[in-house]
Amino acid sequence: MSRDEVIDIPNTKEIEAYMHCNRCLTEIPLGESPESYARLSIGFTPIGIQVWCVRHDANILHVHFEGQRHPSNQTRQRQTGDPTLC
Repeated sequence: MSRDEVIDIPNTKEIEAYMHCNRCLTEIPLGESPESYARLSIGFTPIGIQVWCVRHDANILHVHFEGQRHPSNQTRQRQTGDPTLC
């Protein structure tokens, strides 16, 4: 892929498999989903990106980018009630 190639990265929910803290999965209250029970921090680190369980202060996933830059989409879809942009 060339540096000038345009990549279509949607800003819609495209998640096909969730990541969860194993401890959280054993503690989910009856009637609550793993997604709603999760308390995750997700952010960039010096080597890549990390998913962290806030509830258990535990690593879920830490991806090493191996020095490579990756395209991303950091926009969001407009929601009803969003202020109009000038």
